[in-house]
Amino acid sequence: MITCLLMNGKPKTQVKAVIFDLGRVLVGVDLSRPLWARIMRELDGQNGDGLGDRWREVYQTYATGKLAPRPFYVQLRQFLGESFSYDVFVAQWCDAFHVMAGSEELLRRVLAKVPVGLLSDTDPLHWARLRKRFGWLDLIAKPTLSFEIGYLKPDPHCYAMAAANLGLAPEACFFVDDLLANVEGARAAGMDAERFVDLDTLRAQLRQRALPD
Repeated sequence: MITCLLMNGKPKTQVKAVIFDLGRVLVGVDLSRPLWARIMRELDGQNGDGLGDRWREVYQTYATGKLAPRPFYVQLRQFLGESFSYDVFVAQWCDAFHVMAGSEELLRRVLAKVPVGLLSDTDPLHWARLRKRFGWLDLIAKPTLSFEIGYLKPDPHCYAMAAANLGLAPEACFFVDDLLANVEGARAAGMDAERFVDLDTLRAQLRQRALPD
């Protein structure tokens, strides 16, 4: 059913599966929510003192599963210079996600025809909340999550593991992400990949690859 394609004049391996990013591809992300807005203001206000870089390092440690949620919460309070309870942190840390109209329907159509994977830089609190709110994410049998695999995109290990979770080589997978650096990382790892713009564009990209849209 799925034929060999010519992309930019070059032959491509047959695309046999689709791997989606999560935030801003399947679910919306709103960084204007209270806690996230405070984090972004603090990062924007850094003046070369290194605090922003140290915060990013802490977050990366957390998102790769090397730091548990409660120690991360303590580090976040210190970074912001504020005091709030752990329960408040969890509620506000996880309230940035919202429905993207049409994404669930698209996922279901693709999944009905070809294997589907998920490759996301995320953390255990976000993933638990996302699964609770968007139960259809459980349709993806073997998601590849940064806090479980210990790597963040665009590390090549991410793409190899996402493909392996589908029982395929990277060359047989089509990957979609909203960040160009992650798309370029996927291409470097051998995947066919495109940057997510909107659902209409994604549907056209799927049709170009003889995939369900």
